[in-house]
Amino acid sequence: MFKFLAKSCKQMVHHFYSVITNLLDYHMPVVRTSVNNLNKPWVTERFQQLVRRRQRAFFTSKPSPLYCKLWNKVNCTAASLHKKYYARKIETYTPLMLTLGGRRQNSFCTVRSRTRSKICNDNTLICH
Repeated sequence: MFKFLAKSCKQMVHHFYSVITNLLDYHMPVVRTSVNNLNKPWVTERFQQLVRRRQRAFFTSKPSPLYCKLWNKVNCTAASLHKKYYARKIETYTPLMLTLGGRRQNSFCTVRSRTRSKICNDNTLICH
């Protein structure tokens, strides 16, 4: 049997927690890690603020007109940022391709964006 040298309950609790803490520190040490930026390269701070505003509007009242307006604005802004990002990439790489003997093709230079907003007959936005 185990024999405790502690005379009071407070000492026993302190001993118990110190043993458990030491075992946890040994078997599961705290490891510090860093998280890299997980955003897509075209996401800006302004766009993140817009997404946060849309989410706040969604959780305050579900079918609000403000949420529908922000939902459409977020989608249009995302498509626009995406399009501009890849257009800049194409502009950067096109002169390099021409110097290496490549041909410039129109299909290579076009970037298309898609939006998913639907508008009713009475010009109201449908959110899904």
